[in-house]
Amino acid sequence: MDLFSLAAGLGLLLGMRHAIEPDHVAAISTIVSAESNTRRAARVGLAWGVGHTLALLAAGGTLLVMRLELPAWFSAVTELGVGLVLIGLGAASLRRALREGRRGPHHLHAHGHNEHAHAGSIPHVHVGRFVLAPRPLMLGLVHGLAGTGALAAMVLASMPSIASGLVYIVVFGIGSILGMALLTGMLGATLQRVLRGARARMAVQAGAGLVSLIMGVVWIFVAVPGLGGH
Repeated sequence: MDLFSLAAGLGLLLGMRHAIEPDHVAAISTIVSAESNTRRAARVGLAWGVGHTLALLAAGGTLLVMRLELPAWFSAVTELGVGLVLIGLGAASLRRALREGRRGPHHLHAHGHNEHAHAGSIPHVHVGRFVLAPRPLMLGLVHGLAGTGALAAMVLASMPSIASGLVYIVVFGIGSILGMALLTGMLGATLQRVLRGARARMAVQAGAGLVSLIMGVVWIFVAVPGLGGH
């Protein structure tokens, strides 16, 4: 096995591991907790991975080709954004749990001037034969931007050429897509087996929201320079 193949394989594994970092899991869990279907839950992770990979390719690829490094203030802003997103998702999950209560997930649906509520999953769009959920897609973009600087710097320091660096970023992104889709699919399968009533679903959504809310606050004070005493 040559060095290029070894780097590609390592990038795939690191991308899969990167997908299950605590801030990613906390954020995506607030969305997956509204699903109890394995396929729909996996689509949530797939959408996150696509957004994450697009951000890495656009920003990381540009930095790599231009041989630039992101300024420290940009990294601080993106990390602050991650923390705020975690707080927002946590608050939304808690609000959803309280609003739905024992009824379970429901959405307003209109027929002309008549509206009624019915059970359903999160909003999604169709791109050809693929189904993507906008909210996890945007969430993946935010997380991808936050990690772009470190990934680009590592690739610049370790890859022998720009072409090999771009391939590494692509493979890393594919790994993150696979890792998050597998994670959310397993979460969906677990919820499908465990959640037998709206009360249990409400508890899971509230728990996921609380964890995300707390992690968001901690993330801001730890990851953003100056706020946590560093």
